[in-house]
Amino acid sequence: MKAQIIYRHINAIGLVLMSSLLLITLEWLFFLTKPSFLSYYPLNERIFVLLNSYFLLSIILLALYCVIIIFISPLFLIKAPPDSIKNIRFIFIPVLIFSVIVFLILDNNTYILFGFASYTVSNFISRVFYVGILVGLAIYFYRKFNHWFDRLNVNRFAYKKLICSFTFIFIFIMSSMSVILSAKPSNTPRQEVKSDKDTRQLPNIIIFSADGVNSKQMSVYGFQKSTTPFFETIKDELAIFQNHYTNSEKTTGSIGALLTGKLPTHTKVIFRPDAFRGPDRFEHLPAILKNLGYYNIDISVRHYVDAEDLDLNESFNYANDRYIYKRTGVNRWLYIALPGTSKFIESIWDRLSFRFYHLSYLNKWKNPFQIVTQADDLEDHLSDIPRMQTLLDKISKTPPPFFINVHLLGPHGNKFIYEKPIFTRTKSQPKGWMMEHYNNAIYQWDEYAKQIYSALEKQQQLENTLLIFNSDHGLRHSIKNSLPLMIRFPGKAVTGVVNTPSQRIDIAPTILDYLDISQPSWMIGQSLLKADRVHEPIFIAGASFTRKMNNQNWKVSASLEPPYYSLGTLSIIYCGHLATLNLIDESEQTMTTTNLEEAEYPCPRKDFTPKEAEDLLRQHLQENYPKI
Repeated sequence: MKAQIIYRHINAIGLVLMSSLLLITLEWLFFLTKPSFLSYYPLNERIFVLLNSYFLLSIILLALYCVIIIFISPLFLIKAPPDSIKNIRFIFIPVLIFSVIVFLILDNNTYILFGFASYTVSNFISRVFYVGILVGLAIYFYRKFNHWFDRLNVNRFAYKKLICSFTFIFIFIMSSMSVILSAKPSNTPRQEVKSDKDTRQLPNIIIFSADGVNSKQMSVYGFQKSTTPFFETIKDELAIFQNHYTNSEKTTGSIGALLTGKLPTHTKVIFRPDAFRGPDRFEHLPAILKNLGYYNIDISVRHYVDAEDLDLNESFNYANDRYIYKRTGVNRWLYIALPGTSKFIESIWDRLSFRFYHLSYLNKWKNPFQIVTQADDLEDHLSDIPRMQTLLDKISKTPPPFFINVHLLGPHGNKFIYEKPIFTRTKSQPKGWMMEHYNNAIYQWDEYAKQIYSALEKQQQLENTLLIFNSDHGLRHSIKNSLPLMIRFPGKAVTGVVNTPSQRIDIAPTILDYLDISQPSWMIGQSLLKADRVHEPIFIAGASFTRKMNNQNWKVSASLEPPYYSLGTLSIIYCGHLATLNLIDESEQTMTTTNLEEAEYPCPRKDFTPKEAEDLLRQHLQENYPKI
C-alpha cells in the first residue's frame, strides 16, 4: 500500500511537470510566432526564456502540490473518500493546467478566425457559456486522469518507465536551474534623485495631451476659426512654444520620449510590441518624481502607451483603471536579472487574468486598437469621457503633490470623437479625416482643458500646479507640422511666446529644471527655461511597416528584423529643413527633403544643406543601430 502511494505521488509529480512544460512551451510558441518582445532576443536567449520559465512555473506548481497533499491527505485518513474523488489530490493541478491550455487554444483560434473570444463577450449568457466550457474541460480531464490513476499497477516495467521519464524531467529541471543560478543582475537600477524640498513645497504636475493635434489648427496659435476659445482667454497666463516638434511619428515612441527625455532611437521604443529594456526601464521622469514624493497617475490607453505595458519600472501608482504595485523580493530580482523571463511570465499571467476578470465582471475588456482608431461602433465608455471623469476625480481626491499624465484620443482620427458638434450640423462622418469634425475634436480638447482649470481653481490648487498642454504627433501621424506646447507655470512665473524650436524630449528636463532638480546625464533633452537655449537638430523616428492581427483588431509592427527592427524612417528637422531617410529597403535607402513653414527665429545654420542632413542621419544611425 505504501509503495502504491509513493508510486502515485511520483506519477503525480511527473504529470505536474509535464503540464507545466506543455503550458510554457505552447505560450512560448504563441509569442515566438508573432511580433512580440521575444523578437528582439537571439535564439539562445529565447531558449533561456523557455527553460527559466518552465523551471519557475514548475517550482510554483510543485509547491502548490505539496500544500494540497498536506491539507487534503489528513482528511482522507479520517474518512475514506468516494471513488470519484479519491485521486483529486494527485491530479488537481494537471487537470487545471490542461483545461487552461485547451481553453486558451480555443479562445485564440475563435478570436483569430471569427473575431470573438471569452474577453470580448458582453452579456451574461455568453459569459456563462465560456465558464461552462472551462468547467466542461475540467470535468473531461478529471475523468481521464482519474481513470489513468485507477489503472496504475506497481510492477517492474512500470518502475523502469517511471525512472526513465522522471530522470529526463530531473535533468531538464537541473539545466533550467543552472541557467537561473548563473544569471547575474546586468541592469543596475537608476541612481536615486534627491531633493531638499519638503513635499508640501512641490507643485502638482499635469501633462494634458491630445492625440494628433496640429498647432496651426488652433486659434490660440492663429487659426482663423475659434477652435480653442478657452486657451485664448488664458493666453496671457501661458508660455506658448512655436515650432515644437515630435520625436516619433507614432504615439508609442512619442510617449516614451515624453516620459524619459530620451530619443526613441536610443530606447528602441517606436511602435508596439516595442518596450523599454535594460537601464531604460529605470531611467525616466515618473520614477524621479515618485522618489521625490509624488503620487503618479497615468490616464491613457492600454497596450500602446500605458507605461506599465511599455515596461517603465515603478513609474505610476495608478494606471488605466488599476493600481500598480512595487516589485519586491524574488519578483524584483527576476525583473532585474532575467528581464526576458520576467516579461514572459507576466505576459502569460496577463493573458489568463484579464480573461478571468472579464468573465467575472471585475473588469471590462477594452480593445486598444478600436479605441485608438475611433471605430464607427465605438461605445461611449471607450471615448475620452471616462478618462476625463477619472482625471477630475483624481484631482479632487488625490493629496498633493501628484503627477498626472493624460493622453486623450478624440482628435486622432480617422473618425473624430467629441461630445457636441460646433463647426458641423451633426456628428455624422460618412468618410474619414473630415476637417470640420477635426476642428470639433480640438474644440472638445479645449473644453476639457477648461474643466481641468476650473477643477484646480475649486480645489485651490491652480497656483500650485504646473499645467502642460501638448500633443504627441501631427494629424495623420505627420511629423512636418508643429505641435502645440503650452505651459502654465504656478503664479504665471513664465509667460509669452517662444519661437526657438523645441521637441518632446525637452519637456521632462523642463519639469526638473522648474523643480530645481539636476538633470540626470541620461536625459538628453534640454530645459526650455534656459535663457541660452539654442536650436539643436531634432531627430524623429518613423515606424516600419505595420500589420493588423487577430481578425484585423490589433495593430503591431510587421517586421522586427535587425538591424533596424521597428524603425522604418529617420528624419531630422533643423533650421526650417526636414530631411527623411527611408530605411525600409536597406539596399536602396532614399532621402527626401522638405522646407517647413515656421515662425521666425535666429537660426545658427541657415546654409544647412541636404548633404549635411544625410551625414547627420547616417551618423545617428551608426551610433544607435550599429550593424554587427
